Amino acid sequence: MRGEEHNLAITLAAIVVSSAATLLAPMIIGHTVDSYIQRKNFQGVLVFSAILLCVYVVGMVASYIQTLTIGGVARRMIFNLRNRLFLKLQELPITFSTRTRRAILFPGSTTTPIR
Repeated sequence: MRGEEHNLAITLAAIVVSSAATLLAPMIIGHTVDSYIQRKNFQGVLVFSAILLCVYVVGMVASYIQTLTIGGVARRMIFNLRNRLFLKLQELPITFSTRTRRAILFPGSTTTPIR
């Protein structure tokens, strides 16, 4: 996780914005129904519909940014973890690899199943 603090901060901010948009939308709808639809003020309905559209777009963009950044963090972390594991395996003496079965060493280090 070292070196990923910036991306994790972006992800956290995107989560907060996305959650706020999700929580704000029903409040806007409730206010619109209570204040404008009951009084038949359709100009106010259109204004709050535009505001609601903006809230949904901001939430969608924040959710997309969250997905991209956390996916990148996870991909880089797995890549670095595998590289460190294989570097460690290469440092081991040859006698270790001749005494240890391959199936014991590699099932947890790759995503492909060993048959």
